Amino acid sequence: MPQHRRRVPVSLSVLAAASLAAAAPAVAQQDGREAPWTLAVSHAAGSAADLDGGGEVDVDRSALTLGWRTRTAGGTGLRLDLRYEQEDWHFSGASALGGAGWGDVRRARIGFSIQRPLGANWHWAVSPMLQYAGERGAETSDALIYGAALAFNRSFAADKMLGIGLVALHDIDETRLRPYLAVSWALGERWRIGNAAATGPAGPAGLELAFRADQRWDFGLGAGMREQRFRLDEDGPNAGGVGESRSLPVYARASLTAGPRLRLDAFAGTALRNRLRLEPGAGGERRSEDYDDSPVFGLGLSVGL
Repeated sequence: MPQHRRRVPVSLSVLAAASLAAAAPAVAQQDGREAPWTLAVSHAAGSAADLDGGGEVDVDRSALTLGWRTRTAGGTGLRLDLRYEQEDWHFSGASALGGAGWGDVRRARIGFSIQRPLGANWHWAVSPMLQYAGERGAETSDALIYGAALAFNRSFAADKMLGIGLVALHDIDETRLRPYLAVSWALGERWRIGNAAATGPAGPAGLELAFRADQRWDFGLGAGMREQRFRLDEDGPNAGGVGESRSLPVYARASLTAGPRLRLDAFAGTALRNRLRLEPGAGGERRSEDYDDSPVFGLGLSVGL
């Protein structure tokens, strides 16, 4: 049996990241102030999982994000995010997806967020985004995802915030509307429930219960549904079609704040309810296939610049 690494799914709510980040505290700081630039890298890997129709699937996923944030004297928050992701998929054996499946998938995204006060305790945020998502060899113009998110957040105290948002997304041949929840709520001095880190398995639209042990260490338990579509190679076995992955990662996290500008994250858990979907080009039959629960392991590094 060939050795494989594993798959880590990605989220539908790619737009939610900018709105959630606009309401969240900075990860890295300089002299007690928010660092205007943040560089984050992450990598996730694991083991192969059995497809229900036979064969195995696995993927390695890496991401690089450069973020900029500032706040004007009038209280307007601005944020810019540039993100590149790479997924290396491997299929072995026969499967309901036609055996070949797909190979390397690349994503490049630019997102911008504006957050403004709305009364004493309310804020609103709008976050447009443009992304390329395609297998190597996909037609660029057919692999674009674009849209915007609108969110309203209310602060109940300095450490308690709730928000709701709506994502409108043209997601490769489909138009989708998705609500999401923004949370950052202290449960005493050490406990907090909030949205997960973008570098983690659940992505920023997931939810996490966190415990801060001291000034350096904090831990979390989280989960979040993730799904993503991408255009397939225009010259491949499913020429010009669309691939899709869905999953529900459940994980544990340990994080170390190693200095005023450096944070390290380690994740381990399981991806549940895994499903792959294939929409072949040229009117081919749509196919989908579930695969077994699979372990999730990952590392993330965030640096304030």
